[in-house]
Amino acid sequence: MTAPTITKRPTEKKPCKCCRELFLPSQGHVRTCDDCRAAGKRLCRCGEVFVAVSLERLCPDCVAPVHPDVEMYLAYLESQAFSVHTIKAYRSDLGMWGTYLTGLWGAEWTARQVTRETGRNFMGWLQRERGFGKRSCGRVLAAIKSFYRFLMRQDIEYPSNPIMRARTPRCEKRLTHHLSPAEMTHVFAVAEQRAARADFYAIRDLAMLECYYSTGMRLAELTQLDLADLDLERGLARIRHGKGNKERYTPMGASALRAMRRYLTMRDSAIGDVEDTALFITNHLHRISPRQVQRAVHRMYDAAGAKGFRTHSLRHTMATHLLDNGADLRAIGEILGHSSLSSTEIYTHVAVSHLKEAYMKAHPRADYEGNDYIEGPALKPDEPEGIP
Repeated sequence: MTAPTITKRPTEKKPCKCCRELFLPSQGHVRTCDDCRAAGKRLCRCGEVFVAVSLERLCPDCVAPVHPDVEMYLAYLESQAFSVHTIKAYRSDLGMWGTYLTGLWGAEWTARQVTRETGRNFMGWLQRERGFGKRSCGRVLAAIKSFYRFLMRQDIEYPSNPIMRARTPRCEKRLTHHLSPAEMTHVFAVAEQRAARADFYAIRDLAMLECYYSTGMRLAELTQLDLADLDLERGLARIRHGKGNKERYTPMGASALRAMRRYLTMRDSAIGDVEDTALFITNHLHRISPRQVQRAVHRMYDAAGAKGFRTHSLRHTMATHLLDNGADLRAIGEILGHSSLSSTEIYTHVAVSHLKEAYMKAHPRADYEGNDYIEGPALKPDEPEGIP
């Protein structure tokens, strides 16, 4: 059986990531205009536009040789089963740190040369030269502190850690961005309406949406799901590629199971004799990528009029709605795969309305309607003087 075809969708102009001029992409994933692409221009991870000689993806400043101590630290992170994305971020942050130190002392810099002033000046350099905000600077500084703690444990070059005394920039705590129950209902209504046309990809997108919202898993965990990870009889999904390669089971609701069974029926007829263990597949019958999931979710957002939300907002929404309906915080943390309860506590802000409602019902002095307090019993007159 041939693979199902994708209906082409109308495109719109997008800003070029290099020159920021609006252009009409020939394909949905193109992010650079024809002029910049012809000139070989690329946008480096540091935010600088540079001309690539071949297939380079980083500017010359970011491809500086990695210090041997940094390579040893990154190898240690890999041995401890850290996430690939975490190691990639640490490599980027420590690469900027190495670039800064190389500019100060040359390529032969050592950890012994670093002082508290070095860390403070580096934070200023990030804000001034790279345009980093306080939160980004704090993340980079956290990576550097972790790196030097590792060096101290290895007893490399110095007995103390002066960078630990560098202050982390204070940032305001941001609340999680989540959809309300009414918005979520509207998103599902749009997805179900699209799936009613019996289109394979609309049915797949509905199954992904139901699975995402039902389990609260991360985007990378969703794309790594295999057929063998589903237990439709018990209503469970096995997540084998969580942070730190930790495995966990998460329940799936009845709506998610119905959508999944419908999708699997269509998947089996579409894939034919091709052997592929991936749960969610593309038009080429390959495992779906995180970017493709993001595009599918944003199409449903746009159709439902839910503006300003990310794909990860579904995870926040699931946890928020569970807590809002009385679920235990520790149980939510286990479902989400949090190793610490403090990671789950960011969702406690959503219970404010329910706390207020419970307070109004239970507190003896909180019985009022709107701004008009209900009149209570009359006060007793003062006792005559002299009576104890």
